[in-house]
Amino acid sequence: MSISRTTTLAKSVQEAVADYLAARHEFIGVTVIARRKTNIASDIAAVIGKAGVCLYVFPALPVKVNANNTGPYVDRLLVRVRAIEHPTLNTKGPDAYELVELLLRALDAKQFPAIEGLQPLFFEATPVQPVEDSEELIQFDVIAFTSCGLTPRTN
Repeated sequence: MSISRTTTLAKSVQEAVADYLAARHEFIGVTVIARRKTNIASDIAAVIGKAGVCLYVFPALPVKVNANNTGPYVDRLLVRVRAIEHPTLNTKGPDAYELVELLLRALDAKQFPAIEGLQPLFFEATPVQPVEDSEELIQFDVIAFTSCGLTPRTN
């Protein structure tokens, strides 16, 4: 999957990570959401209401650019996956704590060769952040990084 003129690196990485996670046996029964448009909160609420657990893959976010490279080159591309669980409703899937461990295993050093130039994912010392949005939900963000050059725009 090379980045086309109409597809951004952010969307390409988001879709690649979501497709990869959805296909892994550890996440069977866990809906993986990866949309940027529509009402994401409503989508998540609908899935949580049915299954009690889901993963949301955020669009990748360039957080550090190397000004010395042309293109530009993104030294740090943040890849965030949120594990969301409603413990009362989740009777069949892994819980949020298990999802964190499964995500760390699945994403560590993962490569997506279909995205030209994308380096393997890596974690920093504290890759898990609790999310305090709701009293009913248990949520954790698992944060990985990668790097990649952005395709120059042609006008």
